[in-house]
Amino acid sequence: MDYANNHEKVRQMLGHADFGEKQYYQLQTVMDNVSLLTEDILEDINRVVVASGHRLVKKKGSEAPLRCRADSSVAKTHVHWPTDVSLLWDAIRCLIRTTSRVCQEHGIRGWRKRGFWMARVRRAFYQVRTHRQLRDETRVERYLCECRQVVQKVEDSLTILRQREIAHAKIAEYVRHARRQIDQVERRLIKKEVIPHGEKVFSIHEEHTRWITKGKAGVVAELGVPVCVLEDQYQFILRHHILWEGNDQDMIVSFLTEAKKHYPTLHSCRRGFYTPENRRNAYSEGSRSPIPIDV
Repeated sequence: MDYANNHEKVRQMLGHADFGEKQYYQLQTVMDNVSLLTEDILEDINRVVVASGHRLVKKKGSEAPLRCRADSSVAKTHVHWPTDVSLLWDAIRCLIRTTSRVCQEHGIRGWRKRGFWMARVRRAFYQVRTHRQLRDETRVERYLCECRQVVQKVEDSLTILRQREIAHAKIAEYVRHARRQIDQVERRLIKKEVIPHGEKVFSIHEEHTRWITKGKAGVVAELGVPVCVLEDQYQFILRHHILWEGNDQDMIVSFLTEAKKHYPTLHSCRRGFYTPENRRNAYSEGSRSPIPIDV
């Protein structure tokens, strides 16, 4: 909204002159218009920008082949450092707040002492999150017991909400998160099991958050979503792809093949997540105009 109302170049693109009465955009207007943007529209805009840029940087009549490089970076999500203990506290806290609010709106009793239950779970959580030498199974059991009692009370309220046909999808989602985290905390801290990476969730609010390790110095891991970009020798980004799941090596061939449909002069790609199989597949996928994937 600030850009639309005060940025000179943006306002010129929106069709406003520098003189006369200034028209301001309200927040809801901006939200309504931005929400109309889709992935396909953004790609169309990107192709128009790249085509205009190429006309400026290329020599007139030149059809120089595009030599690209592919790389990925992490779009970080707004999450705290995840542990199974803290994620369980997040789920329980959201359960108490959401369920008590919904029940209060519809006149369902039973949540008058929500502040007391919140304080009890918080106290047990703080006792468990202390240094691991001070953590014992008794504290963990107390924390899990408090969480189970809250989950059971929420499920009792869910039964009433279902009977009255009141929307409760968000509450049911938090219950699912809470039960999963209770199970994982019990398995790891009491039964001394190792939780497989595939079973872990790193945020109950942004479930798409991934644990990404790139081997950077001083960085244990990054929390977010990988975004793969394809950049040409003129530093224009030809295409991007959000990796909600899977690895870079798994999608590079289809990624380059799709890019070549829009940019026929695409000649080669360096740093393209090279593997011998990807190199063979890149040639077979584009047999008429192969895309060499270099190391």
